[in-house]
Amino acid sequence: MRRATRFILSLLIPLAFVIIVQAVEREQTAAWRFELDRYRAYKYSDSSNGTILRVVQAQQPWYFQQDMSSLVYGDSGHYQTDYGYSNRPSGIYRLPPSPADSRLKDNRKPLPFPPQEVWCVLLEQSRDTDRSGETTTPAVVFVALHQDLYNADWVVHEGVGASVSQESRASLSRIGCELRVDP
Repeated sequence: MRRATRFILSLLIPLAFVIIVQAVEREQTAAWRFELDRYRAYKYSDSSNGTILRVVQAQQPWYFQQDMSSLVYGDSGHYQTDYGYSNRPSGIYRLPPSPADSRLKDNRKPLPFPPQEVWCVLLEQSRDTDRSGETTTPAVVFVALHQDLYNADWVVHEGVGASVSQESRASLSRIGCELRVDP
């Protein structure tokens, strides 16, 4: 009886460990995807814009530098971003920010580089033109996990240039994103 109990425990403990590790990985995947979805909802007002074409995880995220992004989006309480999702302009009159909001904004730290994890995303942007109707152009964004000793937050970096530029292609190859940007 004792041997059977030991045998069963020796099987169940590693199985429980594997289940816990998979649950943590799923939660991390959900975090970067959630941040990307928030960016798409903020940046693109209709469903035809911001379609995800491809997603690849960077193999060398430690090469991602601050000059590889133009604008940073995210609602981080710890790190400075260019745009937050909660302060989207709308037609509703809003009160000016309270002193507590101002203190929070002033006390946020610059993003620590390099990020711990980077996901490269190719999005399709639709633009209306007067004569020819609608044209689509690809755009590259980077969803990055920035982390210091005490804090960690996911943010979205827009690639340099309006659409897929030479700078974006160089950034992709430098951080190890095998993201095909040509249709």
